[in-house]
Amino acid sequence: MKYFKSYIYLLAVALMLVVSGCHKDLDRFPTNDLTADKVFNNVQGYTNALAKLYVSFAVTGTNGRDIPAEIVADEGNTGFLRQLWYLQSLTTDEGLWTWSGNTDPVNMHEMNWNANSYVVAGLYFRCYYIITLANNFINESSDAKLSQRGFSGADAETIKRYRAEARFLRAYSYSILLDHFGAVPFTDESYVIGSGVSPKQLSRQEIFSFVESELNAIDAELAAPRANELGRVDKAAAWALLSRLYLNANVYTGSPKYTESVAASKKVIDAGYTLHNNYTQLMLADNHTLANEFIWTIRFDGTNTQSYSGTIFWCTALRVCQAMCLVPMVRGTVSVLQKILWISLMRLI
Repeated sequence: MKYFKSYIYLLAVALMLVVSGCHKDLDRFPTNDLTADKVFNNVQGYTNALAKLYVSFAVTGTNGRDIPAEIVADEGNTGFLRQLWYLQSLTTDEGLWTWSGNTDPVNMHEMNWNANSYVVAGLYFRCYYIITLANNFINESSDAKLSQRGFSGADAETIKRYRAEARFLRAYSYSILLDHFGAVPFTDESYVIGSGVSPKQLSRQEIFSFVESELNAIDAELAAPRANELGRVDKAAAWALLSRLYLNANVYTGSPKYTESVAASKKVIDAGYTLHNNYTQLMLADNHTLANEFIWTIRFDGTNTQSYSGTIFWCTALRVCQAMCLVPMVRGTVSVLQKILWISLMRLI
């Protein structure tokens, strides 16, 4: 953990060195053309910024890489879903890894990892990157900022819903950090980047309480279940995350909350979701047409979100297994290994 905290401090110091200059006048306007007031001067600007938040779960960068090579050398090991799958599945008997080249997932499988492992660092810093984006969005969409920029009526309500979704994405990221790393550094929209003040490390109990309070606070502001655009969160997503949080509350806090977990799960079940009658079709490229079973998904497609941080690495591995006759493929049937891999993938998203 000292490794991670040191990097966060170094990032803050580096930013301070960048923004400081040789001018005696410290109250200088940014020399770049793209400022917050320009980005957030209309609803479309907020829409674009929210899209960046969502896509950060799917890709490793939209204009160059998000996580610098000085932190994680291999860009493929900075994507969210790929690293999550590595840590969740390669450390169990659900997944196998035999390649031992210039990569470290094999260390996950051999139960031999540390703070220097790309997979560990990749997930850690990806979550904090998303949290940083969310903090900025929440700050720029505060009631005071909306009033200052002249937003009102339907436009203001749209942005407030965006803000609730950003709070969910931040809470979800903290839940991942809570589950994988325990006590972690904490920042919210009040934290000033470049202030020279290191983020305070909170206990598992405190992170748990924050995530729980955020999910409850935004419930009234999120869209009704299955009423939002595909890939965006709604009330059911918040209930589902609460259910998972409560399910593991005894580990996080020492106090079980199974009753609360059941209650949150029932809300999701009663929201009208149904199971598709052909499980394998849930993993096909046109699965966006089968939205009744999905609560919240990380969106990938072959045109707009091409990335090795998604499941393409897994699909490639499966094809290699097929070519080596390790996975028998018979028309109309599904191998046991394929079922295991599909179940592992579905459990994560």
